Amino acid sequence: MQNRGIKGYGVFLLTFLLLLLILWQLDIHTLKENLSTLLSGQLFLAFLVYLSSYLLRAIRWQFLLGHGLPLASIFHIVALHTVSNNVFPFRSGELTFPYFCKRFHNIPVAISTSTLVSARIADLGSLGPLFLFSLLLLNMSLTRFSLVFLFLLIFLGMAFTLPHVLGLLQFLLKHLPLGERLHGHLVQAQEQYRSLWQGKKLAGLILLSLAIWMVKFGAFFLMAEKLLPSDTFHLNYWKVVLGSTASELVAALPLQTFAELGMFEAGWTGAFVFMGMARKEAVTLGFSLHLTILLFSLVIGIPAYVMALFRKSKRESINFGG
Repeated sequence: MQNRGIKGYGVFLLTFLLLLLILWQLDIHTLKENLSTLLSGQLFLAFLVYLSSYLLRAIRWQFLLGHGLPLASIFHIVALHTVSNNVFPFRSGELTFPYFCKRFHNIPVAISTSTLVSARIADLGSLGPLFLFSLLLLNMSLTRFSLVFLFLLIFLGMAFTLPHVLGLLQFLLKHLPLGERLHGHLVQAQEQYRSLWQGKKLAGLILLSLAIWMVKFGAFFLMAEKLLPSDTFHLNYWKVVLGSTASELVAALPLQTFAELGMFEAGWTGAFVFMGMARKEAVTLGFSLHLTILLFSLVIGIPAYVMALFRKSKRESINFGG
């Protein structure tokens, strides 16, 4: 309990310090203009494209989980899950996905968790090619990013070794007091995980993951295009892809803050300064974009949360054989 309190204070302190650093680097005049752009509704098209990425995520979950799950209900879970991920530190918002899958559809936690892990590895595997392609199109050196590629290869290796790890855990837990209780969950997770990484499921997972990120980065490009003065820096889709993938990779680090404040901006600023943008301008654009993403996720997520309060637990139970 004491360690949890210390961790909470640490997250708060880090968030506060990074926020101070961001505010110190901001162009306040440009930020005010960006906020007026945001509140005036000029980003409505970007919002629609961002919303469509939620729909693609819902389609991916429906495809991976199967069993006739209604798309509208999965979209509801996506909205709750995304806003939690965007706000909670240490990626703790990920825990809401298995929770709502269990609550709304009685999906076993082992199945929803192994599906979530598969989707996250596929996300990372999709970010890698997009990151590489953006570097090639922008004629940038690959040597500086060799560690990033090594990082991606390690995670992709995990995708194919995890079922064997689960099998080893089953063997080790067989003779422990809690082994029998955990054995069934591990078997479910292993079977679900293996089913997702072969044949049509694997191809569908990769293609849908690529589509999700390309559409999401398209929304980011539309946002950034509206928030950046046109005469200061030439912006295009692949520059936004490079900056956004850098932000995603930095945000995945174990060092976390509330709502990823400072982490997102660090990845974005580093990438855009590398591409020749002035540091103050990169920080201001990154912070403005981050605020826009948070606002969009809240606009989608808060109504979904209100609906969840009135939704009956396990209303649409699906038979998963476990």
